[in-house]
Amino acid sequence: MSSIYKLCAARQAITIAPVMYANLTNHFLIAMPNMADPNFSKTLTYICQHDEKGALGLVVNRPGEMTLGALLGKADISLNND
Repeated sequence: MSSIYKLCAARQAITIAPVMYANLTNHFLIAMPNMADPNFSKTLTYICQHDEKGALGLVVNRPGEMTLGALLGKADISLNND
């Protein structure tokens, strides 16, 4: 995991301390009630991947333009209908 460094002033000297961020892979994010961004307002998002390159998530409480089967098919993931 990469670290983001933050400048900290301590006793007239500037030091660099790492600031670590939690990996949110396999977690749900719940939008705060006052979220202004219409893309995420009132959403529940499942985070599929979160790393130093960015994040990928699926909004699970809104209808989408494609079915889950179609989405998984585009990702070359098969559904077992046993």
